[in-house]
Parts: sequence; structure tokens; C-alpha cells
Amino acid sequence: MRIADGVLPIILMLAAPTVCLADSPAPQKSPSGDLAMFNRFFSQVAELGSPTQVIYLNGQPSDLKYPSLQEAIGLSDREADLVKAVAVRCEEERSYIDRSAGALTLSARLDAIDGRTPNMQYAALLRKRAQIIASAFDTIRTELGPARFDVLATFVVAGATKPGYFPLKSR
Repeated sequence: MRIADGVLPIILMLAAPTVCLADSPAPQKSPSGDLAMFNRFFSQVAELGSPTQVIYLNGQPSDLKYPSLQEAIGLSDREADLVKAVAVRCEEERSYIDRSAGALTLSARLDAIDGRTPNMQYAALLRKRAQIIASAFDTIRTELGPARFDVLATFVVAGATKPGYFPLKSR
């Protein structure tokens, strides 16, 4: 791959930072969807509140609650714990990379605008970010096994076009 070929993926990543696979050599697909969908899913799982957490609306407690992973997806307690742990670890590692890349973002954008060779350190961080998500994906796929992973993947793909995977609901 020539250096110039790497400019467009970096520009695409900068335009849509939540889709973190722009700099990967080839889109990594599974039969059930791509890693960008799982990246968004992992972020939402990591931030998912407890089903017993009080949700406030306009400063007042409400009767709304977050669904549990078991309710939303139909996972067992062990499977839900695994998905939550992997998602939290993925989000922590990815956030660290995002903070590290922050200082290089402006430089990479200016390089792309001027047609200069993009910063290789920035490109390496983007590849590392994609690897973190791919690793989390592979861990869940391996640990759940094909049948249970298909249940999870179906949920992830079905929710990809919605504003969120875990809408609040009444108690």
C-alpha cells in the first residue's frame, strides 16, 4: 500500500470517529455484521446503568429503568457478565487510545488537507484502536460459542439503525 492510499481512510476516520475501522487494512466482517456495529454496542454496554438505578427526568425520580442485558438480549447471567466485562475493558482501552490520538488529530487533518504524508504515529494508533475492538469481538465470539454468539449478533445488527440499543422502559 502506498502512503497516499492511507490518506482517504484517515480522513474518513476523522469525519466519523465512532466508526473506528477506517484505517484497518480490510473491513473485518462477520456473517452477522461488521466491527463498527460492535464498537457502538460495546460503548453502550459499558455505559449501561444498573436496572435498579434511579433515572431522573427534569431533576425528579421517574419510574423508568435500564433493561438488563438478560432482558434485552436473552443472555444468561454468565453470558451477560462476560459481555459487560469485555465491553468495559474494550471501552477503557479504546478511550485511552482516543485520548492519545487527540493531540495528533489536528496534525493528521492538516497533513491530509495539504496532501502530505499522514503522521505514521497517528495511523498506528488508529490500527491499535481497530485491533482492540476486533479482539473484544473475537473474545465474545469464542467464549459464547456459535449459537449464543448468533443471538447476540442478531441483536447488535437489528439495533444498528436505532438511536440506542437499550431504551429506557417503565418499571
